[in-house]
Amino acid sequence: MGSSGDTNSDLFGKGSHVEVSSRADGFPGGWYLAKILERPKGKEKEMIFLVEYQRLRCKSNNVSTKLIKAVHFEFLRPVPPPPPNREHQIFKPNDVVDVYHVNGWRGGVVFKALDEPGCYSVMLKNPPDLICYRSPDLRPPLDWVDNNWVPLQKQQKEVVTRNQKRQGGNPSKSVPADKECDGAEGAVGSMTIEDSAIVGVESVGESTGAPMNDDMPCKDQNLRLVEDSPVMRFIQAMDVFQSIPQEPHFRPLAECEEVCREGVALGHMMTFVNVTKKISTLQASDTRIDFDSHLKCLSELELHGFNVEAVRNRLLELQSMKDGQEQLKTKSKNIKSEIIEQTNERTKVKAELDEVMKDLKLLEDKKKEVEEKKVRLLSMNNENDSEIVKLKSGVGSLFEEIKKVNSEFKSVVGSPWKK
Repeated sequence: MGSSGDTNSDLFGKGSHVEVSSRADGFPGGWYLAKILERPKGKEKEMIFLVEYQRLRCKSNNVSTKLIKAVHFEFLRPVPPPPPNREHQIFKPNDVVDVYHVNGWRGGVVFKALDEPGCYSVMLKNPPDLICYRSPDLRPPLDWVDNNWVPLQKQQKEVVTRNQKRQGGNPSKSVPADKECDGAEGAVGSMTIEDSAIVGVESVGESTGAPMNDDMPCKDQNLRLVEDSPVMRFIQAMDVFQSIPQEPHFRPLAECEEVCREGVALGHMMTFVNVTKKISTLQASDTRIDFDSHLKCLSELELHGFNVEAVRNRLLELQSMKDGQEQLKTKSKNIKSEIIEQTNERTKVKAELDEVMKDLKLLEDKKKEVEEKKVRLLSMNNENDSEIVKLKSGVGSLFEEIKKVNSEFKSVVGSPWKK
């Protein structure tokens, strides 16, 4: 950041490239490359510079442009000189470094060198994570102090090897404790290990001259193997360990080779971080396998002395709620199946009803036809009856005529012959 004295105007002049601390936005831990667009007049410590970020962009009306902001001088510094032989830098475990991560430089600590040349596993602080990087994405951290670049001082602690403790003697070589580092934003101090071949494996602390007792509780033996590791302190500073403090004993690690203990212990610490994070982001739609996997993971962590009661209770509560939801879903599914079944039955009944209605209509049409025929036949019958009555009346008249003719016939037959 800006120094306490006047700074060379060429370093912060218009068009100069600088690095801007993310603290300007209230997020400590990063430096971002920017170019000064306007340099105000006056004392630099009181200046507000207009800068254009080179890797950060903003979007307006679907147009992406470089982000431009007004930044106070205290959040600016020149661009650090590039490290020599940048493509082939060599780092050791616990080296404090700057890491190029998400368009900016952030503080971190080298966890270990990977098998692939030039690749390192680095623990970030903001955001906390363990990520692999190549050598060109790393640089030694520098502080801008009184217009000069000052290398970040490593935090040094006295280191005593396990063999020296077992022998009960004073260490043949030690490094005195130095002040805490106050260098690059977000960086974490590391140890200088001279007497130990494996970082974090040997016990760290004041030598009392007394031999280490093999019958000491496992917590004292195993935890002290890693508790002074910068990476371990780095992890313990994460928010989850502030909310749920942990004192794991790592007793099962007594069966591990010493060279493996720190890595395994750190792995368990990160597992606790990851499992609590995953539990905090569980969804009701997640599978039962996910819940069972988290429970199994918590049980394994508990074997190493982690206090997982609060996390397990939360997980069991969520699991109970999920089980209740699953029961409701099953009930809802059964009801939906019954609705489908009833709907199918209704469709079948409706089809049969349609057939019956169709037959009924045919019958009604037939009935109408029969009724019409009935009316017609009744009319014809009435006409026939009238005709019969009429004919019968005519027959009566004819009978009278016949009787009359018959009477006359008899009269003629019985009458005398005319001459």
